[in-house]
Amino acid sequence: MIVAPTRGERGGHNQSSQPNASSRTVCDISDSRSGRSSRVTFQQVQSKSVTTAGYSKKNVCSSNTGSTQGKNSLIEKSCCKCDNMAASSSRGIQMGSAWFQRKINLRPQHRGVHLVTEEILRQIPELGNFTVGLFHIQILHTSASLALNESWDPDVRDDMESMLNKLVPEGLPYKHSCEGPDDMPAHVKACLLGSSLSIPISDGKLNLGTWQGIWLAEHRNHAGSRKLVVTLNGVLAPGTPISTASSGQNPHSHHSHSHS
Repeated sequence: MIVAPTRGERGGHNQSSQPNASSRTVCDISDSRSGRSSRVTFQQVQSKSVTTAGYSKKNVCSSNTGSTQGKNSLIEKSCCKCDNMAASSSRGIQMGSAWFQRKINLRPQHRGVHLVTEEILRQIPELGNFTVGLFHIQILHTSASLALNESWDPDVRDDMESMLNKLVPEGLPYKHSCEGPDDMPAHVKACLLGSSLSIPISDGKLNLGTWQGIWLAEHRNHAGSRKLVVTLNGVLAPGTPISTASSGQNPHSHHSHSHS
């Protein structure tokens, strides 16, 4: 990974005498293996040097990322943006963050509650590059939901499905009924459980409780695969190349034809 400053853009008039003054430096970040590059704007927020993932620099990246090779840029395609991948050794404080995002699919499931932690993590190996941060997942459907709950006893998931069916039964006089008797109850259940989760990242792993796991609650009788968007935000381990996140779409994910 090569980071080469290309030009400086001043945002203030007295930066040399003001440690917190604003100034920007635009850098080209290139992958030596592929030859692809992306342009990153670094925003200076303090005067002393900080050590970033693989290089040292006074400027802290906090602005936007632009492509130098159009829409096929490695970083743009992978949705991996640097807005200060820096770690300060003073007082043990880690500064700045890296962003990574990928869309994945979960295999079709029968109606019920399913433990999907490992299925998700297999598709996001980049998690291991983050020392601290947040792991966010969003399901892109309105008739299935996500929850964080019991990972050991499968009876808990069966009981949850039974309780949801009692809380939101089929056969009520729903106005929305054109997609089958299970459809409107599925929308209500999805509202009750929710569509997203945020989980702390610690030392390259999800910081879950001993008995916690990620649930996919499938509320339809005959659903297809379910799409998720996974977003990682945090501090990369020292020396981690920005291009580690090499693809925005998992090549092993399945295609989904589910409507909701």
